[in-house]
Amino acid sequence: MPVPVVFQVPRYFLIALSTLVLASCTATDLKAPSGASQLPAAAATEARPSIPAATPSASSSPGDPTTPESSTPPGGSVTLSLDPAVAYRINATHTGSQAGRLTSRRLGQRWSRELGGPVSYPLIVGGKVYVTVGNVGSYGSALVALDERTGRTVWGPIALGGTYGFSAAAYDQGMVFVVNFNGLVRAFDAASGAARWSVKADGQYSFDSPPTAFGGILYVLGAGSGATIYAFNEQSGAVQWTAPVNGTTSAPAVSPSGVFVTLACVQADDFNPSTGQLIWHHNGSCSGGGGATAVLYQGKVYARDVASGNLTLDAATGNVVGSFSATTNPAFSGNTGLFLSGATLGAVDLGSGTMRWSFAGDGSLVAAPIVAGGSVFTASSSGIVYVLDASTGGLLASVDTHARIEGTDEQNAVQRTSLAVGDGLLLVPAGTSLLAY
Repeated sequence: MPVPVVFQVPRYFLIALSTLVLASCTATDLKAPSGASQLPAAAATEARPSIPAATPSASSSPGDPTTPESSTPPGGSVTLSLDPAVAYRINATHTGSQAGRLTSRRLGQRWSRELGGPVSYPLIVGGKVYVTVGNVGSYGSALVALDERTGRTVWGPIALGGTYGFSAAAYDQGMVFVVNFNGLVRAFDAASGAARWSVKADGQYSFDSPPTAFGGILYVLGAGSGATIYAFNEQSGAVQWTAPVNGTTSAPAVSPSGVFVTLACVQADDFNPSTGQLIWHHNGSCSGGGGATAVLYQGKVYARDVASGNLTLDAATGNVVGSFSATTNPAFSGNTGLFLSGATLGAVDLGSGTMRWSFAGDGSLVAAPIVAGGSVFTASSSGIVYVLDASTGGLLASVDTHARIEGTDEQNAVQRTSLAVGDGLLLVPAGTSLLAY
């Protein structure tokens, strides 16, 4: 019997073709900022409004920590990590977890920054925070680097062009890599914002998956005529290999031994990171466009799909070894999996599969969980950030951001958002603002 085809068409393709304006960009469109402290020194395909200045917390000097917004319970120190956050969902395996260089303190707002457009997940590394920011009222987006201590602009904004508002970034080896919706892939020096290279990913025209940079190779997924995964040399932008896949909207999960993508109907693949040779393919019960970001943890690949259900695959073979309930990206703390299903966060023992605890907060949880050591972070659409004990589910702290927080939109070509922990900070994208705690 032939495999049924299920087309999970992103809603942005329903826009009338008469409104579609494809922005074209070349390497000459980019000019590096002339100084780290200057605002837009980069030319691009469209005018980019200035990003507003940082708004420090109420304090005597910019960036000083304050506690008015925090309603921390007595003794409520939370765990943060001094390690960097270098990709969507913190790391190249997208586990949403930080387990190293842990530190504890009470949670207070350090700074907030109005950026003038929808804010992506942040990268936090080397004293800087990198985000992409969608334009309002027009296609395109921009890349900006902020000082992680104060929220002030270090370099950018650099206009990224492209159709719709999607762009996404990853960090590796001193460079920030970005891709826009049209598949223009660029590398910038992380310290100065200077352009390193610019390459168009040939053969596809729809790119709405965050890139992953690991071990000197940048992995990008694109679709349009079928779908393709690309591996670019981080230093030169040269294509090292490409391979066909069966879907999109999946940021590749990368380890030293595999590159994993999980696509519509749990059509999943594992490729050799250096050569692109297919290691295994899991054939789902249907096929079609779409997908969800692959998550790799403790030898298992977590694949989400609305049509086929969520499956756990053996990372070595691709065989099904379990299932799980989640409507967004999971996170992990030791032997505990954190799964947001609907508006309830559940902690599951990964060995037995039993539920350890659940938490509903104010009933409107939307933020995919992240973890630092024994602290679990999530947030509600009403703007409340919750910090829970990973072992018990007990409330360690709660913070009112006084802003609406959106869940991750994986179906449209918009900024992909997520909480992040790194360099001793918690970063919270909230609409057009970025808040640091």
